[in-house]
Amino acid sequence: MNKKEDPGTQADPVYAAIDAHRKAHVAHEAAIDREFELEARLPQEKRQSRVDGNGATMSATDDPLWMMSELAVRRASDAKFRAACDLLDVRPTTIAGIVALSKYAVDHMDAGNNWPDQVGDVDEAGHEREQPWAYFLLESIAKSLEAIESRGRTDRGSD
Repeated sequence: MNKKEDPGTQADPVYAAIDAHRKAHVAHEAAIDREFELEARLPQEKRQSRVDGNGATMSATDDPLWMMSELAVRRASDAKFRAACDLLDVRPTTIAGIVALSKYAVDHMDAGNNWPDQVGDVDEAGHEREQPWAYFLLESIAKSLEAIESRGRTDRGSD
C-alpha cells in the first residue's frame, strides 16, 4: 500500500464534519476581526445595534456597516454552533476517525477556543436533554466504538 490513507478512513464522514467546523470557526473569527476594526473606526454613537442569541436591537442612527457587521457575526456564530453540533451527530466509522475527532476537539481547546457550554438533544426514547458539548462527544465516541466493535465481530463471524 502506498502512503495514502487507508480507504476506510477517507470514507469516514467525520473528516468532512471536522473540516466544516474548522471553516466555520475561521469564518467566525474573521467576522469578529472585521467588527473589531469597525469598532476602532466608528464612534460609539454609530455602533449601538446589537445582535445576539436573544434577538436584535437595531439603532436607526447606526452606521450601516456596523449593523451589517453585527448580523455577520451572529450568522457566523450560528454557523459555528451548528458545525459543532454536526461533529456530535456525524458518527466516526473508523478508529482513525475517532482519533481525528478527539484530537481536533482537544487541539481546538488548546488553541484557546471553547465548545458550546450546553447542547440540547432528544434521546432514543424521545426525551429532551441538555448537557455540555463534551458529554455528547463522549457519547458519540462510545456509540462509534460499539458500532466498530460490532462490525468487527460480524467480519470475524461472531465470537
